[in-house]
Amino acid sequence: QRMLAERFGCAPEQLPPEGYELVFEEGEKEVCQRFTNRQSEARSEADHAPISNSLGDLNGSLGDQYNNRRITGRTFEADSRIDPAASTEMIGFFLYEELELSPQLRLMGSARYENADLAGTGLVLTSVNTGVDVRNSPTFDPFSVSGGLLYEMRNDIVFTITGHHAERAPADGELYSRGVHEATGTFEIGDPFLSIEEANTIEVGFARSDGPFRFDTAAFYTRFGDFIFRQLTGIGCGETLASCGEEDELDQVVFGQRDATFYGAELAAEHDIAPIWQGVWGVAGQFDFVRAEFTNGENVPRQPPPRLGGGVYYRDAHWVGQLNVLHAFRQAFPGVNETETA
Repeated sequence: QRMLAERFGCAPEQLPPEGYELVFEEGEKEVCQRFTNRQSEARSEADHAPISNSLGDLNGSLGDQYNNRRITGRTFEADSRIDPAASTEMIGFFLYEELELSPQLRLMGSARYENADLAGTGLVLTSVNTGVDVRNSPTFDPFSVSGGLLYEMRNDIVFTITGHHAERAPADGELYSRGVHEATGTFEIGDPFLSIEEANTIEVGFARSDGPFRFDTAAFYTRFGDFIFRQLTGIGCGETLASCGEEDELDQVVFGQRDATFYGAELAAEHDIAPIWQGVWGVAGQFDFVRAEFTNGENVPRQPPPRLGGGVYYRDAHWVGQLNVLHAFRQAFPGVNETETA
């Protein structure tokens, strides 16, 4: 923290009336940047009584959700990342249904509708009449739906296949960022004209939750429309927008939107070895990977590398203890202006 404060040159006279303090060896106190996030949420949910019909028993639930959030990211000597505050007000309605066709076969379906109102001051929103920033208050109406099949096979193995169409409204930071983010050493610029992000996914999985050998595995393929991402531009900035291209203290980052394809798989497994004390000990393993590309073949920024892990565990009726090791492989698919990792 001390090195960050010295690097970005915070001045003691810029100390705000509240916030976290950075204490120097000499006892001086100063704040480089303050983030606040004030949020309230309410949710209600109800299960309806089972409905019997010629196909089987129908069970499900429905409900609604309300969320109000106000966020600021104020910098005291430079262009603030999100200041004035950005706010989000979201109302969502959701429905989940499960139809039991037989003891082994179930169909599942769900849907969710949201209405999201956002407000903030975007970087490029300037009134042609007054020449000053104007308020940008977009409204989004994401709608998501999914359906799937669950089949209980022999040996307690469950097979699932699901399809999803999911929509997401842009976040306030993606729309309204327009300044220094000192913790990450970046100068972030949002796009107040981002649209809804859409994703269509197919996922297949096998799982077993009972017995001495348990596992959960899944593979997925997703096509994104207007995927929202955070891109390094290769341009350096100082602490103000005017310094971009002239100084190199911070890395310039912009939020953008492009079509993309994601695919990957994940596996987790446990195997009980032998009884010990009042329980059993065993070994566990996990593996996951994801590949993400834009439609022109470029790599999506900031995608994680493949990971492989494992360990030992102890389990009884009251306690579970684990010791695991997780290895991240080389990331050979960096995005534009990113570097590979070992």
